[in-house]
Amino acid sequence: MIISANRIVRWINGALMVDLVGQVVADTIDGRQHPTIGGHEDFASDSSFEADDCSMIGMPSTVEVNGESLSHERATFAVETVVTIP
Repeated sequence: MIISANRIVRWINGALMVDLVGQVVADTIDGRQHPTIGGHEDFASDSSFEADDCSMIGMPSTVEVNGESLSHERATFAVETVVTIP
């Protein structure tokens, strides 16, 4: 609440995956916790306290795994996916 009381705050977080409806996966891969700092949900929701605040998600569009280029973007997530930001 203290930080969000400042005007025109820009919250920038990273993500591991995002789907076409805007859901964000920030800290799990295949159901296992990926080591991250945390607090993703707090930063995303705090941007709604002030009209001039904005929350942004940044990530590369692809990653190379075993020589194969994979997208971080998904049409939908598997049922067991742990969504960080709905």
